[in-house]
Amino acid sequence: RLGGRKSLLTIGVLVLVRGGLFATVGRGSVPDVPTADVTRGEFVDALELRGEIRPLKSIVLSSPMQSGELQILKLASNGSKVKAGDIVVQFDGTTLQRTIQEKQSEFKQALAEIEQANAQARIANEQNATALMKAKYDIERAKLDINKGDTVSRIENEQAKLSLADAEQRLKEHEEKMRSDRTSAEADLSSKVRKREKAIFDLKRAEEGLERLQVKAPTDGVVNILPNYRSGSIMGS
Repeated sequence: RLGGRKSLLTIGVLVLVRGGLFATVGRGSVPDVPTADVTRGEFVDALELRGEIRPLKSIVLSSPMQSGELQILKLASNGSKVKAGDIVVQFDGTTLQRTIQEKQSEFKQALAEIEQANAQARIANEQNATALMKAKYDIERAKLDINKGDTVSRIENEQAKLSLADAEQRLKEHEEKMRSDRTSAEADLSSKVRKREKAIFDLKRAEEGLERLQVKAPTDGVVNILPNYRSGSIMGS
């Protein structure tokens, strides 16, 4: 029996030792991986894309035509946002401003010439009307002298006829001169009026050209400056 108890004791100790060994090995088998605390929130992920962005609608703004040599004074920066009516490009308008001043002077001069031509025409008309009236009076007086008949001598009667013929000739000359002066005055006035109209046209065109030197945005958008390969300079296109 003693031997039997020793055997049982040995078996019991062996079981305990094996159980402790199993517990120790079981605790050491946890995998060694990175860990982090998990919290509830928004998950953000970034995705990089490569490509070309095109607008749904684009409007090309060009420099104004027939405005002389252009020099940029103001240019909106590339990528800047603009509203409709904002100035995108401002060109130098010194030359056109000088042209406007010249055309304004020509316009005022044309007005003065028209006024002078009208005044001269009125004076000429008054002089011709006076001469015409006198010629008609001379004709009536010569007719009266002719109608005296036997109360005057034959020589005086012939002289009266000659005076009548001279008066009628002068009347025709005055009438012809009046028509000629009127035609000449109308032609001169028409020339002055054309000069005034040309000054008005040139002045309006210069003013419109000066206004076009301010290139404004036709709608809201973003400025995109494109290269102009036709214009080469030290600073590039």
